[in-house]
Amino acid sequence: MAKVKSKKKTKRSSAGRAGKSGGSRVAGRTTAPANGRAKKRRATAESMAAAQRDISVSEFFAKNRHLLGFDNPSKALLTTVKEGVDNSLDACEEAGILPRLRVEL
Repeated sequence: MAKVKSKKKTKRSSAGRAGKSGGSRVAGRTTAPANGRAKKRRATAESMAAAQRDISVSEFFAKNRHLLGFDNPSKALLTTVKEGVDNSLDACEEAGILPRLRVEL
């Protein structure tokens, strides 16, 4: 079964976030800058990858039906027919066959 990565929210500690925030680093802690607001540090690809978890393809589709065009019955029918026609045209193109499609609902 194929796996799809999904984001999993995790809490990160504020230790070690000094530098660009304008605060100073004291014994492993970050102090607030003079204006009282610390800037958030941008996430790296490694930190974002660590926050993801593997989920099954069926779980991904169940959670993201709205992205795939299956959030209501009429849109689901339209998406299904469109995908069928697209797949048929792609198969004809790949095989070098002139397409002749007829769609009846």
